[in-house]
Amino acid sequence: SLSPLMAATGPNRWRDFALLASGLGVGSFLTFIYVRRRKYFDSEAKKGGRINFDHVVIDAPTEEKLQELLKFYRDILGFPVERMEEYRKYAKEGGKVVFPSVRLNENQIIDLFTREVQQFSCKNRKGPVDHMCISMDADEHHRVMRRLSDHKVPLYSHGLRYGAEGEGYSTYYYDPNMLWVELRNYESNRYPETEHLAKQVYSADSDEGHSKEEKASS
Repeated sequence: SLSPLMAATGPNRWRDFALLASGLGVGSFLTFIYVRRRKYFDSEAKKGGRINFDHVVIDAPTEEKLQELLKFYRDILGFPVERMEEYRKYAKEGGKVVFPSVRLNENQIIDLFTREVQQFSCKNRKGPVDHMCISMDADEHHRVMRRLSDHKVPLYSHGLRYGAEGEGYSTYYYDPNMLWVELRNYESNRYPETEHLAKQVYSADSDEGHSKEEKASS
């Protein structure tokens, strides 16, 4: 198959591009190639629907560690922190689970799993990363769920969870490194359909010790 660069430019045009490069100069030529490649990748992404790296969850098991992370992401890198007041209220009074998030942009966040929510962390986690989440449109989400089921990759949990764009419907799997992977969509009118499919393919694995009620992550 063609490489992305070949596909983006056309396999029969390399001689013309060599002549173009000599006339434009390296900087202008590279800009030209970048624009062509960007158009290619944008068109390829549209074929698969909207897919986004929604959030990643990292461990903040102590107040000291939380402050270190806040200093790094908020004070040094300059990213805003959300839900801090709500988290402090939850830590003091209980109620609905809340933890602080670092906002990278309108579609992506970093969640900080504090000591109060450690009970909800992935039981097979190795290291400070609890899980990552990929969001996509509902059609793609459903296609991926079916492909995972066809490949005997079990679904361990599902339900409505909070993410970078608010509440979405999530499904949870393990990758080959035992990283907890969350897949979700934000199309609320399709949630019943997602839930119905999730119940069809749901597979509880007693060896891993996960159940529907065990996860309350983002």
